[in-house]
Amino acid sequence: MDDQRNHILNGGRWIFVGETVDVRSVREISEPGSFVWRNCRYNIAEILLTWFDWNFSAGAAKRNWRSRRHRKYFRVRTSCGEIFELYLDHKSRNPDGDWICYQQWEPENRDIDNPPKQSR
Repeated sequence: MDDQRNHILNGGRWIFVGETVDVRSVREISEPGSFVWRNCRYNIAEILLTWFDWNFSAGAAKRNWRSRRHRKYFRVRTSCGEIFELYLDHKSRNPDGDWICYQQWEPENRDIDNPPKQSR
């Protein structure tokens, strides 16, 4: 799976985020259209890839349906060209699930002093 997920990305690295984000859906509740992270709105231009994670947590004492992860991942490109991986965690206490910004792609040639401007 990692080979498939990384085939379009060259010359950079993933930066772990692991923060809850506010997602606005376009078609269905499980498909993100935009998200707010650290008070900045990111409009999603394209969903590059989706996949499910039904594996068990590393520390799971029992291996049954309750101890499985229930996540749907989305690799997205924003309207400013940034790439993020978000997931919808269906096991949260929230009936609609919680959205998490899992990681952000940082290309090698990224200009840290002049990040892209986001729409507000």
